Amino acid sequence: MQNRLSIPIAGCCCVLLLYLFGFTHGLSTTAQDLLFRLRGPVAPPQSIVIVGIDEGSLKKLGAWPFPRKTHAKLLVQLSQAKAIGFDFLFSEPTDDDVLFNKQLNHSPPVIFASATTFENTMLTPSPGLDQVTGTGHIETIFTTDGIVREVPFNIRSGQQPFSLALLQASGKETPTPPTQQEPLLINYYGPERTFLYLSYIDVLEGHIPQDFFKDRFVFIGAEAIGLNDTFITPFSRTQVTPGVEIQATILGNLLEQRFLHPLPLLSFFLVALLLIMGAVLWPVVGERYNICLNLILLGTVWVIAVVFFHNCFFIDIALFSVVLFLTYLFHLLQQTLWAGNAIYIQIRALNKRLDKGLEQIYGYIPKKNHHRSKRGMLNTLGIHQYIEQLQHAADALGMQHTFLDNLLNNELPPLVLWDTFSGQPIFANIHFRKFWQHHVPDDSGLPNYAAFADHIFRHQITNTDKVTASPILGPGTPLHIEIQVLNNSGRHYFQIDMHRFSTEETPFEGTIAILHDVTRLRELERVKDEIVSIVSHELKLPLTTILGYGEMLADSLDLEQQQYAETICTEAKRLNQLIVTFLDINRIESGKQQLQFFPFQPLTLIGDAITSVTPAARKKAITLTAQLPKKTSPMTGDELLLLQAVINLLDNAVKFSPENSRVTLTLLEQEHHFTLSIEDEGPGIPEQLHNAIFKKFKRGTNTHRQEGFGLGLSLVKEVVDRHNGQISVFNKGDNGAIFTLLLPKQTTVK
Repeated sequence: MQNRLSIPIAGCCCVLLLYLFGFTHGLSTTAQDLLFRLRGPVAPPQSIVIVGIDEGSLKKLGAWPFPRKTHAKLLVQLSQAKAIGFDFLFSEPTDDDVLFNKQLNHSPPVIFASATTFENTMLTPSPGLDQVTGTGHIETIFTTDGIVREVPFNIRSGQQPFSLALLQASGKETPTPPTQQEPLLINYYGPERTFLYLSYIDVLEGHIPQDFFKDRFVFIGAEAIGLNDTFITPFSRTQVTPGVEIQATILGNLLEQRFLHPLPLLSFFLVALLLIMGAVLWPVVGERYNICLNLILLGTVWVIAVVFFHNCFFIDIALFSVVLFLTYLFHLLQQTLWAGNAIYIQIRALNKRLDKGLEQIYGYIPKKNHHRSKRGMLNTLGIHQYIEQLQHAADALGMQHTFLDNLLNNELPPLVLWDTFSGQPIFANIHFRKFWQHHVPDDSGLPNYAAFADHIFRHQITNTDKVTASPILGPGTPLHIEIQVLNNSGRHYFQIDMHRFSTEETPFEGTIAILHDVTRLRELERVKDEIVSIVSHELKLPLTTILGYGEMLADSLDLEQQQYAETICTEAKRLNQLIVTFLDINRIESGKQQLQFFPFQPLTLIGDAITSVTPAARKKAITLTAQLPKKTSPMTGDELLLLQAVINLLDNAVKFSPENSRVTLTLLEQEHHFTLSIEDEGPGIPEQLHNAIFKKFKRGTNTHRQEGFGLGLSLVKEVVDRHNGQISVFNKGDNGAIFTLLLPKQTTVK
């Protein structure tokens, strides 16, 4: 929290220092000048005309000041003007005052200028000119850079501004009160001669029609540079502007209400908004985004300031810009210091980790006999000891590197690591390089993940679904597949384990693949399958012979001897059924028996299963009950294998149920699957054996009196798994068990 408050505090200190050292006013005037240039010149009121005493007038009429009788002749030419203002002083009496005063009596309203001397006395028109309409001060306010920017409306003499007096003399009401306490900012229309300008001599000699001045305000003043009545304005830094044009600008501002209105509260609001943004956004956003955000904000504020300036409102954007620049520099400095402190903390943490790691293996590294350090400043500061510790650390890391390199390249199977997002190989040990060069001789170098995945998926031989090659393996989804490759040395089998790999210390994420050569294991499995197949088939022939002769003896012998012959037949049939079931399971597990998936009617399958076990149920007076829906949707799967699985479950239920009991079969159809339950009233199955009974040759604890070899439920489990289904068992109260099959309606090959 303190770190975020540092930006507003720094900004407030910046504003305070700028104010105390007087920079705020200079920034404000600079912003005004820049906004004037961005806005550009605008059209002044056409009701204002300036009659300038220029170089041509001086050449024809002689030196300044002109005789007042000349001004009287000029008034004749301006007889239709609305009001006339002489922007120069008539403080000294002359011989022409009578004539001039007489002409003033017959002219439109005339205003004379007044001014304050260095002794703070007011220079007013000569007493002989008493027919003048009024006077007004021509004083303006200079800023520290010497530019006229303001006009005072209240001076100690009580005189009102010259332009305001001219406006009031014309009879036009002004909304600006003459007792304005604060000076007003002059809103300049443009550079020199922006207003309508006429030469004094041209007007005097009648070159301008008198009706041109009808209902217009006329300013008469010095325009020639030699008359020393010129000033600097925001538009005229290189070429000065006559004072009479500044008075005309003030009158134009009065007529159009175009004085500049400063908005200090809005300026400080923008600065406060900047400081809030610096406290909230800058610490949590990257510097690239901060710079873009600051530029956008600065540009937006400048656009707003220009728009407001067009509407005569002045926003001090220079202060905002300077505060933004200084506070962001402070923010960058602060971020740099924080980064340096973080680096220092991280170095200390790494140093502790290094020391901790060295403590674990330091004792097992033979220390080298380093020469004893000489006396000196470096030894005093502990530099030699630190270098010696680094040498021991380098020895320890070198030993660890040697160990890991030997482990990866010599002890581990083929291994490769890719960057998850780019798919480029990061590391591969020697065994993997040999594997890739041996089995993919046309490929040069290490493969990227896409090439490796394409190769192994094309050679995949496992029974799992084919996987589409993708350079990114999903997190938490390891992949186990087996491939078969052929080369000059024969057929080879590899089991490949792939999974995502990431570290907590670094943001790196990779995909790792480990290859295991299972060629010998698969060869042993092939030999085992052949032995099982040979033994099973060799057993079936003598069993068939035994069964045939046993049935012949059973038909020809009597009494006790016949019973012995029937026992031989029964056991031969049991052994034959064992061989058939074992072979079925072996074929399904090895993938030699391909399941045939076709649509069939589940009710028909259940009916066939019940019919198959009905004779055995009748011998024990067991009632077979089926709770079935009248009609079901078709199911896709291997009907013969599923029929055998249901028969095995019903046969077990009848076999382990007592006489005069009940076996119930229930079928429920749901949206995506069928639920088949078989319930008996037998002894039940201990809970600890619920998983074991589905393995080969595993039977319950109460099955010693019943025939069987523990293969029926193993076949059921294998068939259900191949149909992407589930089988579960649980006890029903004190006696009986319930087997439940969950089979999807649509099944893909597995």
